[in-house]
This record gives sequence, C-alpha cells and structure tokens, in this order.
Amino acid sequence: MARRLQQLHFVRNRAAHHEPIHARDLQRDHDFALELLGWVSPHAALWAADTTSLRAVLDARPSP
Repeated sequence: MARRLQQLHFVRNRAAHHEPIHARDLQRDHDFALELLGWVSPHAALWAADTTSLRAVLDARPSP
C-alpha cells in the first residue's frame, strides 16, 4: 500500500506542477487511486469510477 501511495503522490505532484506525465501508465495510476479511495470509502470509489473520463481521454491519445 505504501508504494502505491508514493506513486500517486509522485504523479499528483508532477501534474500539479505542470510537469510531463504523458509517459506514465496513467491507467495504472488511476486504478491505484480508485483502489486507495475504495479503502477510504467504497461508495466514493464507485462514484469516481462511474464519473471518470480518463478512459475516453486515454483512448483518444495518438499512438506513438
């Protein structure tokens, strides 16, 4: 758990400081975030999973 929390903290800081995160596995980061949110509030995790648009954004990215 601590490792996943560190990874989320890292990507959050990168994004907050407008540093590049495009090379990361953003789906994995999102899955970790939902998992951790589920530990805090399963109801909130279900809501977040249902309302996120990340999958559509990732699917629309140009392939390398």
